[in-house]
Amino acid sequence: MGKKRSINTFTSVSRKITQGYGRGEGLSYKPWLSGHEFASRGMYIRLWGRTVPRLYCFMSKVEADAFVVYDCMPDVSDLLEQYYLTLEETLEIADELHVRHPYSGKYYNPLTTDLLIRKGDIWFARAIKTSRDLENPRIIEKLEIERVYFSRRGIDWKIVTEKELNRDLVQNLNWLWYGESPDTVFTDHHLLQEAESFFCQLYFENTLPFPILLDQFESRYTLPPGSGMCVFKSLIRQNRIALDLEKPMNMLNPRQPRERSNPDGRYRSYC
Repeated sequence: MGKKRSINTFTSVSRKITQGYGRGEGLSYKPWLSGHEFASRGMYIRLWGRTVPRLYCFMSKVEADAFVVYDCMPDVSDLLEQYYLTLEETLEIADELHVRHPYSGKYYNPLTTDLLIRKGDIWFARAIKTSRDLENPRIIEKLEIERVYFSRRGIDWKIVTEKELNRDLVQNLNWLWYGESPDTVFTDHHLLQEAESFFCQLYFENTLPFPILLDQFESRYTLPPGSGMCVFKSLIRQNRIALDLEKPMNMLNPRQPRERSNPDGRYRSYC
């Protein structure tokens, strides 16, 4: 293992362990790395969670893209980014594997996993990397420590790269789930229900070009431009309008045969 190093971390790291960073669940979870620490390491992407309504932080675009996909899976109930792996155990694993544990100066650095995902009562761990990362032997060594760590706990662990992510799906989910809510357009709930039914009638019972359909809908309710698209997205999220989100979106003509590909009328996606 080379030069002997202390398992005592910097004061700030010890304080974070005491304060519960990298631990917890749901809204109470605090990721190991904070916003300013992300920024100091380069790219810093923040996203508002859909499954758990809190702010998430990511150090790369591929991490953010993977989060969007998992966050929209219907059976996912929690997602934890930058989850702390017990330092004493990762040191033990590194020693067994005969690889160097990450360190700074004379101190060992804690390892984290990029994303911990809960489905029902089962947790899954995912290391989110670029395919280029996997060409780096040092990164592979650290991933092996992580793999063994979760294997000891019987937790499914996998590496996910940009090659496993459907680009059209990521783009469509970002479009679908992020943006204005129809509740901000219609403050009256009953009026919103009426408007949604009218939109469905226009969509399914007419052959109007989609841009004209949006204009007619907005004129009917005297709405500002963009309000029709907001309602359209809400209806997709409710499964009242079906689209195949794994294929490119055609906003000039979203009524395509592929939207009816599922027998139950729902779009085939991770939402």
